[in-house]
Amino acid sequence: MSWLIRAALVGVAALLATSTVFAQPGELFKLPPLHDSDTFVATAFLHSGITAPNWAGQIMKAHVLDASEVDVDAIVPLLGGPGGAPETDPFGPRSANVQSEPRYFTAWHPLAQQSGITLQPSSTLPVFNLNLHVKGSSSEGNSDADMSLMFWNIFHLRHVLESSGLLQLEISDLIWVTSNIEDVQQLHITDGPNSSQYLFPSNPAQAGDPLGHWLHILEPVTFHLLAGSGSQFYATMGNTILVGIEHVPEPASAILLGLGGVCGLVTIVLRRRRLAAG
Repeated sequence: MSWLIRAALVGVAALLATSTVFAQPGELFKLPPLHDSDTFVATAFLHSGITAPNWAGQIMKAHVLDASEVDVDAIVPLLGGPGGAPETDPFGPRSANVQSEPRYFTAWHPLAQQSGITLQPSSTLPVFNLNLHVKGSSSEGNSDADMSLMFWNIFHLRHVLESSGLLQLEISDLIWVTSNIEDVQQLHITDGPNSSQYLFPSNPAQAGDPLGHWLHILEPVTFHLLAGSGSQFYATMGNTILVGIEHVPEPASAILLGLGGVCGLVTIVLRRRRLAAG
């Protein structure tokens, strides 16, 4: 399945004007110039390049790469589906100032349990807000990545087949399972003609179930779909966006830079006068 997904980051910081920029997959997206202690609300959008039925939401894995420059005050799912409450201080309070472990956040669509929706080409949906706090402002770090955001698309698989079928999932895809399933090998068919395949759990987790969790596919896996065996959710890899904080030098730094320029100019003028006098 071919996907085109970009993250559009939109927000307002201090008195800056609203800005909208689409970042290409893997590209470093720089926020507008920000001062120390500024806050910024960035919105991650999904942009679909194809017609996609049964789309049920999106997963975002967020990782703070440089906690000395940015805090995440909150991550807010925007689709309005089950379990969509904002999560404040997801990587700890501002004062913690430690590198984060990657965390997963799920935004379910309200119709996820009813087969989801059909995405049309060029459709754009706001999926997550990221409430960010800038700190340690220094223009020396303007070229690096301070956060990484990785996205998966969730699909609702309804088993309405009259006969069995197959679903192939690839490395880094995900399936939504109940808390008692910790390894995909628990779903392996151990004997018979389908012993190279896997079965989804017989009691699937509902969308937004607090006891559910996403299980990673670590190698290509073929699931054997049984007719009338209920519905399941799986997620396919989208892309990764890197986010960089663009710092504005503080007033003291700007004054020092200005004094340096003036000193350099005075030196040049004095040198020219000496040459002219000689």
